[in-house]
Amino acid sequence: IINFKHRLMRHHKKIYLLKKNQDKVFIKDDFISFKYCAEWVDRAPKLGPGEFSWKERTMDVTNFRVTDRAKKFVTEELNLRVRCSQAQLQVWPEGSKSELHIHDDKGRDGIIFNSMLYLNDNFLGGEFYTKEGIIIKPRPGLFTTFNGQKLWHGVQPVTKNTRYTIIFWWQ
Repeated sequence: IINFKHRLMRHHKKIYLLKKNQDKVFIKDDFISFKYCAEWVDRAPKLGPGEFSWKERTMDVTNFRVTDRAKKFVTEELNLRVRCSQAQLQVWPEGSKSELHIHDDKGRDGIIFNSMLYLNDNFLGGEFYTKEGIIIKPRPGLFTTFNGQKLWHGVQPVTKNTRYTIIFWWQ
């Protein structure tokens, strides 16, 4: 489910702005191939259903090429002058969710923007949502960017299988 599309064109590449009231999320389809998404899923920890700590559910991928590609896209196509504080491969097992929040956590000082790279869609639930009602159903290769300090966002409960993403923390 993607609502409120406004197409932006930069260098003949389709970038969309999803906007509802004050909520804004930039999206780019097919940021990486389905095959490359599957390779990332294969690298992720295999946890199964249950509750796990953030540390158990994530793996640092800051020094991988995908992070360089994401930075190039965010700086050149979205014109954001940022550096990557961290990139993490995330596992969202069945039963996991994230309530509405903003990224004002201690330890993430200076983080303004976040990007999400979605790696699979063979799960139920797990939609990204915002306070004002933007809902994004993850699909392999979808790349989103938003102001994590201002945009109240969350992840709806994963009700079947496991959701995989890479989150980029931009300073």
